[in-house]
Amino acid sequence: MADFFAEFRNDHRFVLRTLVDLRKAVDAGDLATARQLLDALDNAAGPHMEFEERFLYPSLIPLLGEERVKALISDHQGAAEMLHRAKEIVRKDSLTEEDRTFLHGFIREFLQHAADCEGTGLLAEALSPERVREFGEQIVALRATGKPLTVYKGVAETT
Repeated sequence: MADFFAEFRNDHRFVLRTLVDLRKAVDAGDLATARQLLDALDNAAGPHMEFEERFLYPSLIPLLGEERVKALISDHQGAAEMLHRAKEIVRKDSLTEEDRTFLHGFIREFLQHAADCEGTGLLAEALSPERVREFGEQIVALRATGKPLTVYKGVAETT
């Protein structure tokens, strides 16, 4: 049985490491590495955010309220759109200063979302142990069947 809290936190650790490495790649002008990192982020974030939207966030409505949950889901759409743009930028042969500025902003925004998201994991501790056990199974299952974030949120057809 999957431990939801370990799975959830490990997703956030992966995002953190990937974004730190992405910052280094962008600063070094290493677009091949940046492309690989953004693809990995897209592939990991899709199932994670789909899990949040389908299972975690609805369970937190009694604690957070419906409006906050809607805002969290809306943040996912914005993250997908920024990720799609970042992936388009790193397909170029070189980066402009404007490109670097966008990518640095994207990294900061995505890091902030991951930090905010970590708090929703803490809130899940208020739910029943049965529900938390289900979450562990659901997050692992979505990793096997989920789509990249940009595809899941409809901003790209394929990656």
